[in-house]
Amino acid sequence: MKGIKYTIILGIFLFVMPLFNACTNNDFLDEDVKDRILIDNLYQNHVGFEVGLNGLYATLLQEHRGSIGGGTAYPTFTMMKGGMDNVFAVLWPDDNIAVQDLKDKSNPEVFLYYHTWSWLYEVINAANTIISRAENENVDWGGGKDDAKNLSNKNIVIAEARCIRAWAYRHLTNLWGDVPLRLEESGSNNITRTTERTNVREIENQMEEDFKFAVLHLPNVPERPGKVSKAVAQHYLAELYLKWGDYAKAEQMADNVINSGDYTLVTDRYGVTQNRPGTPFSDLFLEGNVGRSQGNTEVLWSWHREFSVIGGENFSIHRRWCVWPYDRYYYDDVSGKKLKVTYERGGRGLAAMAMTKWALELYEDGDDRNSEHAMRRFFILEDSEEVNLEYNKLGDTIWIDITNTEENFTLKTMWPSARKNEWALKENPSDAYQYDDSNYLRLAETYFLRAEAEIKLGKLDEAAETINIIRRRSNASDITATEATIDFLLDERSRELVWEEHRRYVLVRNNKYVERLQAYNPLAAPNVTERDRLFPIPQVEMDLSPETMVQNPGWK
Repeated sequence: MKGIKYTIILGIFLFVMPLFNACTNNDFLDEDVKDRILIDNLYQNHVGFEVGLNGLYATLLQEHRGSIGGGTAYPTFTMMKGGMDNVFAVLWPDDNIAVQDLKDKSNPEVFLYYHTWSWLYEVINAANTIISRAENENVDWGGGKDDAKNLSNKNIVIAEARCIRAWAYRHLTNLWGDVPLRLEESGSNNITRTTERTNVREIENQMEEDFKFAVLHLPNVPERPGKVSKAVAQHYLAELYLKWGDYAKAEQMADNVINSGDYTLVTDRYGVTQNRPGTPFSDLFLEGNVGRSQGNTEVLWSWHREFSVIGGENFSIHRRWCVWPYDRYYYDDVSGKKLKVTYERGGRGLAAMAMTKWALELYEDGDDRNSEHAMRRFFILEDSEEVNLEYNKLGDTIWIDITNTEENFTLKTMWPSARKNEWALKENPSDAYQYDDSNYLRLAETYFLRAEAEIKLGKLDEAAETINIIRRRSNASDITATEATIDFLLDERSRELVWEEHRRYVLVRNNKYVERLQAYNPLAAPNVTERDRLFPIPQVEMDLSPETMVQNPGWK
């Protein structure tokens, strides 16, 4: 986990030392010190490329961090996960940044759209730079006279960069459809400035090539936590083939990951709290349990952060946006007492988004994914400051009442939340940010990709069994072949992957986006239309090329 972080420190050294050495010569007065000179100094050897890759990985983490606009951080993941059938907007429902409820204020000038667009092209440009610089014949790839080792090191570096480039285009094409295709390194002032959009299939063809190159050259298990691998590329290829309607290829690619022997679902207790109450499912999300070396055998791709460690402080805002702010609300209108923010309770939330009532009621009795270890549905009074002895006493249970509806929230409304996002600093549990490791991609989702392919191939017995493998882990009852439908699969994905999966992409791919938002999200239902399957091209990009940049249908 710390390997990437410490290599970033080395990267700073490699960046700075050539400039420091230059100061010993008179030519430092030439004032030709630009970003490109730093890049030229960096991409000279294998270590330099590893540093560049680590910087690229650090940029990816902005998906959980967010944009800064109007003094507030709005995370990019709201575009991918918010305003769905299982997640709705709680705070700021009329804010032009809160796109979750699809109010008419959603428009091409929303800052979050431009931030996300620009961020993804920054990722692509950084990846393109690594790919192009790796072709320099003078690079020292660290293999000495061993040509095979040199070529292997080079191909692994290129494969990581190409896999990440395809990952970025996965986001762009799912959010906007046709977008500019950039495959060359750009200057520092020309990262996103392309004058026209490329057909989405052409982009996806390039994504397929990139993912296939990664499959060919990357190890199935990453050498260091946080890196992409062959399994990650195969997972995304399975998803891409589902989008294309090539269900046999999708099934095979998912099978390659599932049957590789390197990854297995966690079905037994493990890790930091295995001797305390809990479940195998809830163990997956605990601090100290996310990494493969820590016993998590189903994580395909993990993202790593660490407080007060150089290279580790690319914070996440997931808990802040997805966990209920219990300290802000009276749990008892009569006593007027508030719950305290503590480390044990997972820190202070903001609940800008929350699970819909439909999503909270999806679970059957006994499903571990709805247990007290996975879902926050009550609090135990543990501090005298929380207790008014006239009404309560220490040790009392305060149950969260969900008889309210999404449309009728007030500042005193309490609401359950998934505990997979809970995390806090012991020294300051009210801190807005979190620095924990997180599962970005799990084998459970690969099983769902296989089940989707099996359903669409008419292999309903196989699909039911694939889904049951996931359900049995959480003690949910088996389903039959007749129950193996796309709608049931989407329900099951929510039960397992809420707050993890990019829900928008799954719903749109299965032509269920409008239908399910109208059925299960009361805030989105009156507003959502087919237009909203794609976001508007940011107005900044439209203004740069008004004659060639075409807006998505329905957006002005």
